Amino acid sequence: MFTIVIYIVNIVYREGFVPEEVDHTLLTALQVFFRYGYRKTSLDDIAQAAGVSRQTLYQRYTNKEKLFVAAVEVKLKKSLMDCAEIADADTHNVETQLLKMFDVWCGPYLDLLELSPHASEIMSVSNELVGDCCEENQAKILVLVDAVLKKHNVPRIKDKSVTSQNIAETLGYLGKGIFHQCDNRKDFNAKMTMALSVICKI
Repeated sequence: MFTIVIYIVNIVYREGFVPEEVDHTLLTALQVFFRYGYRKTSLDDIAQAAGVSRQTLYQRYTNKEKLFVAAVEVKLKKSLMDCAEIADADTHNVETQLLKMFDVWCGPYLDLLELSPHASEIMSVSNELVGDCCEENQAKILVLVDAVLKKHNVPRIKDKSVTSQNIAETLGYLGKGIFHQCDNRKDFNAKMTMALSVICKI
């Protein structure tokens, strides 16, 4: 499974290394966007929260839209790396392993959305500005899900028309649907636990 982590690390770092200082600034920016909403958030708000100058933000990102995109992208990369680490872990329970992956993938966003009065606006802006990035990130995570399923010999049925990739894609659809139905991380995990208990027995 070590090769999976190498695969994901290569993807992430090929797309651009993010220094720790910039990483902190972007993650802080995302929290500020959720706190005040996209339209009401200013670069001054983000600069103050991140402890950097407004000029520094302008030099790096030019405008608010580019800063928002960069903030979401670094969050996506972190969730991808977290999923890779979990996929590489040696565990005997496929459902537990997959639940942890879906939790670190979707859970942090549900935490932010739960506390934000601007959730619908943020979701709308995200779909418009970073929808493609989110889809690409999902595809990479589902590669990891597929690898975990293979490691645990899922599917267990002998029907060759059903593959681990089919199940990984189905779990992706389920996870996305459940994400939009839930108001919080706890509810998401409860529903994903139920879905995994059914799907992983195939």
